[in-house]
Parts: sequence; structure tokens; C-alpha cells
Amino acid sequence: SSNWLFATRFGLAILGYVVIAVVGLIDDMRRIRPLTKYLGQLIAALIAIWSGVTFLHLDLPYLGRLDLALAGTFGGLIGAALTILWLTGFSNIFNFMDGIDGLAGGSGLIYALALGVVCGMTGHRLLAAGSLILAAACLGFLLHNFPPARIFLGDVGSLFIGYVLAAFAVLTTNSGVRPVPFPAVILIFAPFIYDTTLTLILRWRRRERLH
Repeated sequence: SSNWLFATRFGLAILGYVVIAVVGLIDDMRRIRPLTKYLGQLIAALIAIWSGVTFLHLDLPYLGRLDLALAGTFGGLIGAALTILWLTGFSNIFNFMDGIDGLAGGSGLIYALALGVVCGMTGHRLLAAGSLILAAACLGFLLHNFPPARIFLGDVGSLFIGYVLAAFAVLTTNSGVRPVPFPAVILIFAPFIYDTTLTLILRWRRRERLH
């Protein structure tokens, strides 16, 4: 059945979650090069695509739905490229914003709760449950991360949370009983996306290294 197929794909996606966490853990312990780190994130994104996490269509404001599946192989490649850009991009954004005690963990809690509501509305009960589990994990972490913090997310935590949220966002906007437009999910993550984008623009104007 479709439910068993989705559960199987979700199980395969766990491999991607493990890969992104391992990449972050290695970077925390040994400080790997940015390119090597991104290659690890790319592998995690490719695993996600293999498990069914990919953009099949895009709902754009004032333009309506852009169905990538109708474009055949070319549309599939565009969807895969957008998925890689989104998964690696947002996981890095979440990692980038993890600089103040309680900020990333607290935002992760809020984002996961909001995404859980959206997943539930689209008929994705498994994703909704996963979002609530992630929110509970962030809440438990926050108890020890508020100043003065005793534990920290590190790359292993921040990359993982960002990656999971990004993957859930793709699934709940491209499948389910009532898929929501992707821009609606973007609004949930807007504070981190806006802050990172503004910081990069300011760095570019000051001729600083963007990475």
C-alpha cells in the first residue's frame, strides 16, 4: 500500500540523517575542510532524493503550480538540483545561526512544532509525529543550553536539525492529502533564512569571504 511505501522510504531516509550527523560529528572533532564537509552533505542529500524526498512541483505566488514531473527527465533533474540546494543550504543556514546559547535549539523547537502542524494538515501523520519528536528533543536540550549553557549542539546537532526540518518540508509540500505551497513552509523558517541572507549580503558588500 501507499502507507507501507512511504514508511519504507522514510526508513531509507534515516540513512541520510545518520550521514549528515556523522559529517557534523567529524567536523566537531577534527575540523574538516569546507569542501569535504559539503561533499558529505551532498551525499546525505542524494540519499534523501533516492528515498523519495524531492521537489515534484513548485507552487509560486501569482504564477500557480509549476509541475516539474510533466517536463520528463529535464524536470526531474531540476527538481533534484533544487532539492540538493535546499537540503544542503538550510542545514548550513541552521548551523550558521548556532552562535548564541538557546538560539538554535529554541528556534528548532518552534520550527518543529509549526512544521508538525503543517504536516498534520497535509495528512502526513508520520511526518507530524517526527516533527513533534524533534521538538521534544530540542526542548530537552534547551534545559541544558540556556545560559550558562552546559552542553552545545555543535555541528552534529545543528546540521542534523536543519537537514531533518528541510527534508520534512519537501515531503509535506510535494505529497500528502492536501499539500501546502512551499512558500508557506518558507515562512516558518523565515527568521533564519532572512538573517543568513542579510549577513551574506553585508559580507559581500564589505568584500569579505562569504564562506
